[in-house]
Amino acid sequence: MKDFEWILIPQASDFHIGSSYYPIHVGNHKLIINKQPERPFYSFEKDNSKLFLWGFPNFANIKSGPDDLINNYLEEGFKVFERIKGAWLGILIDGDAIQIFNDKLGLYKFFYADLNEGIIASSDFWMISSLVPDGNVSKKNILTYLVKHYFIEDQTILEEVKKSLPASKLFLKNDLKEISQYFSIDKLLKEATIENSNKDVIESALLLWKRLIKENIEGVNPDKLFLTLTGGLDSRLVLAGFKSQGVSPNTFTFGSSKSMDVMEAVRISEQLKLNHYPFDLRNDLKENFSNLAKENIKNGMSLISISRTFRNEAYKSLKGHASKLFFGFIGSEVLRGGVFPDGLMYSGLATDYWSKQYSAERNYLNYDFIENNNESKIVIEGLISKKWMQNPDSYIFNHIVPNHFAQDINLINNIGIEGVCLFWDDDFVKFISKTSYFVDNSKKETLSTNGHLKRIQGPGFTCNLISKLDYDCAKLKLGKGYSPMDFHRSKYIAGLKYVFHKTLNVNSKPQMVLTYGAWYKNYLLDLFSNSNVEELGIKKPELLNSLKIHTGQTEKSYLIYTLIANLLLINEEIKNCRS
Repeated sequence: MKDFEWILIPQASDFHIGSSYYPIHVGNHKLIINKQPERPFYSFEKDNSKLFLWGFPNFANIKSGPDDLINNYLEEGFKVFERIKGAWLGILIDGDAIQIFNDKLGLYKFFYADLNEGIIASSDFWMISSLVPDGNVSKKNILTYLVKHYFIEDQTILEEVKKSLPASKLFLKNDLKEISQYFSIDKLLKEATIENSNKDVIESALLLWKRLIKENIEGVNPDKLFLTLTGGLDSRLVLAGFKSQGVSPNTFTFGSSKSMDVMEAVRISEQLKLNHYPFDLRNDLKENFSNLAKENIKNGMSLISISRTFRNEAYKSLKGHASKLFFGFIGSEVLRGGVFPDGLMYSGLATDYWSKQYSAERNYLNYDFIENNNESKIVIEGLISKKWMQNPDSYIFNHIVPNHFAQDINLINNIGIEGVCLFWDDDFVKFISKTSYFVDNSKKETLSTNGHLKRIQGPGFTCNLISKLDYDCAKLKLGKGYSPMDFHRSKYIAGLKYVFHKTLNVNSKPQMVLTYGAWYKNYLLDLFSNSNVEELGIKKPELLNSLKIHTGQTEKSYLIYTLIANLLLINEEIKNCRS
């Protein structure tokens, strides 16, 4: 039996456990807990109440600290858990009742299935899958995955197995069962109103950003603080926050040493005298990609793409060196004054819908190797009706954060290092939702198709904030050719420098962080040739023919094939677990 953190099963289940686990009997169910989980584990108890937390909860907004959490719950109810930040999962036992719940952003997930004998639940997808031996692969969920690039809402590849949403709460008491959400991000979005002028926003944001940096580095050995660094604004803002506190983090990059992001990170690290830890893509990793990809799917509980395989290896290289890794490349869409078209993160369906270019006649799965194309149109009509599809902000928080950004958070958390993204900190989201950078959804829908220069509102906010946080960070140019200080002084100066930079480098094509080509194509051909893709509703001859004539070099160009590979490996691992 493979290790797992915890599992909830009906009392009558015949489930054998080893000495490293202990059972707790609650009403009609039995909770089995691993005594030595890989991720941090907290345990609290008072009278008939027991509280367990896994992951990396941030208790900064709990005035009495974590030790008094149960008392706070008895006084406030679930409101107290709304104030815990970070990626975490909790189980609360109160008499015969048990409640399983996760963080507000849905970064840490649990899975569950409603069987004839009762509810089963765990943070281990494979364990749940093995206990649902007759679980069926859902063709509808597969089609949705291929359109949206992720399993949406509570979907998994199996019809019978569900996953938690952000702020999910599974309540069980004897025969009573209920799944709900104890917090709704849509309520915050709906109530968002402009409360401050842009000038006041910068001054308030300055104080808030410093506080968030301070609360996240307090008590941590500075030598174990790492930041993913690029030549962009996101990582520069985090770096400026560090410098404002007198801290010089270690910088970290992964990918080709000749890629723009890595070269920019090296330049910035040298100029600011920061220790830089590069992780270069070695040939042996490509040669062993098949095994690494399977490991990535397995450790990612079916929710992390094989496109994250090399990134996972990079994160593993930090084990023993880092306590916290601050992400400088995910999540500032809220600050950009709008989202941007990205075929990896935002599906064509979403950007078409926001820019008024959506047509019910268009087939977003127009590939001859996908069966049931008519059914895909029904799936797309269902997606268009989703509440979180109606504007970019709702889409980001209800779909992109728990499905896309959560992949990196979970990869680094899985190896015992805390992943931190300040752009998604509860306090920062609440603050920015009261500003003009967040509220004007109609403008964001228009801006979703605009280029860098036209999206000046968000970059302007970030550049002004960097300039007030740290002068040295502000004066160094970005990968776009201008510095935050340039933008702070005049957006026109920044614009001219950006145009000059683009003109000067018009024929310059630095390498990508990871180049997809013959090695990846050969991997996919081998995988598809030796797999039963028909089980997923994919026609093998047509798929292989399509891939053989494919000539892409980017991750985006291989996206549909990568998604099919993910589904194949998930399906294979389910079979392995059941056998």
